[in-house]
Amino acid sequence: MNTGLTPLTAPTESRIDEIGATDILVGIPSYNNADTVGHVVRAVSVGLAKHFPGCRAVLVNSDGGSSDGTPAIVARTTVDFQHLFIGDQQSILHRIVTPYHGIPGKGSAFRTIFEIARRLKAKACAVVDADLRSISPEWIELLLRPIMDEHYDYVAPYYLRHKYDGTITNSLAYPLTRALYGHRIRQPIGGEFGFSGALASHYLEQHVWESEVARFGIDIWMTTEALVSGARVCQSFLGAKIHNPKDPAADLSGMLMQVVGALFTAMERHEQSWTSLEGSRQVPIFGFPYEVGVPLRQRLGHRDPFIVENGGAVFVPHGLFDFPLERMRTKSPYQVIELGLPYHMLRDVLKQIEDAIETPLQGFGDLSVEAIMQATGLPYADAILAKQREYDEPYLLQGPQTLIEEVCRQIVTRGLRWTKGGRLFHLMGENDKGTAAAVLLRCYHRQQRLSGETERIETVGIGDSINDAPLLAMVDYPILVQKPDGSYDPDIHLAGMIRAPGIGPVGWNEAVLDILAQVT
Repeated sequence: MNTGLTPLTAPTESRIDEIGATDILVGIPSYNNADTVGHVVRAVSVGLAKHFPGCRAVLVNSDGGSSDGTPAIVARTTVDFQHLFIGDQQSILHRIVTPYHGIPGKGSAFRTIFEIARRLKAKACAVVDADLRSISPEWIELLLRPIMDEHYDYVAPYYLRHKYDGTITNSLAYPLTRALYGHRIRQPIGGEFGFSGALASHYLEQHVWESEVARFGIDIWMTTEALVSGARVCQSFLGAKIHNPKDPAADLSGMLMQVVGALFTAMERHEQSWTSLEGSRQVPIFGFPYEVGVPLRQRLGHRDPFIVENGGAVFVPHGLFDFPLERMRTKSPYQVIELGLPYHMLRDVLKQIEDAIETPLQGFGDLSVEAIMQATGLPYADAILAKQREYDEPYLLQGPQTLIEEVCRQIVTRGLRWTKGGRLFHLMGENDKGTAAAVLLRCYHRQQRLSGETERIETVGIGDSINDAPLLAMVDYPILVQKPDGSYDPDIHLAGMIRAPGIGPVGWNEAVLDILAQVT
């Protein structure tokens, strides 16, 4: 057992003595993350103030010797709570900004965070990466609430990811963790974790801090150690994880070596834990592990296919068609035909364009849940769901027509598409609602041929904005509903288009009733 203390700097020791004790500790390991760490600190600060206002809280930045001023940004970043929906901020958020000692790497940074948590007798802890762009205050609640209220010891992240993301996770970390330790933790090397203070102390007592665990092996090691120690584990759905892009050629081989090294070292060390196990079991998930349309479908009792995010994907219930689907991945209880680009690629392009035009472009990945509520009029729970994107990035764009035209030109020159809904512009790949509807219609036609049916399938499309135009163009009955001011979109011109007499949902309802009256 390692009974020695992890070395800390004298200023850090003094700061710990000043604070004395804490309920919650959130750690941010960093190295040259000046462009993103301020956003992460603000998200953490708001999350703690909003969801844990009565708890003593400490934010720890464990830095690896940044030369770009990252620690100074952490120290001076503030939040104006007067502009947020936070009624009462009862506790001060203490900050500890400290370098870490030992082997350069994320694991050594975590070791310092664990030590400070132990010294401050923290009840619940979380760690988040410093280069996150998609973090929101709700992440802090989702990582800490299961520990504070449900007495879990370890919270793994559950991200919304494209099927080609997470090569190491999908091919090695997840299947081996599931097979060896009997728990279906989908992202065992996710990067963001919640854990109890007791588990932090357990981590410190292990003799691993001179191994690959001190570099990038820390994530899989934490998950494995939690499982074999008998800790209560769960997952929290955080939505899409967007961070600064990395060069795969520069990072992937080293990361693969360190992750695999830590994974196989743990496998050898804990052989007695897994040799007698059979099968695996589900791990509880907190949060919203569904796409935006799924909860609404469940409330409505809808059991048919549906299209998401401007035609980014088609969701088909398992067993609906008697043939295999192309470009499909399974996302229980659906088969998903993916037509759009991964969300992280869209986010990268949006930031490239932002740099090119030297004008900020705020996408949903940049906005807080409260800002999305203000921009869309959605209630809080629906705004959280709307923020979880996979194939489409809504963004705010205001200014002169020349600026709007230049942004659209920048998108097109990069081989992507843009469109506009009622309130927002959208950045997407080569998909649209009409293409997705045509794909789904071909599936129905193929099913008809297999079953010998001959009845003609008639299609109806309903919309009110230019992003609905591709759908309206491919259906038999294109129906245009009124905008909030009672007008019709002047940019949509289609032969045989039906203008529904009503605004938004009212117009949609009138259109459906009229169509049903004609065909029944």
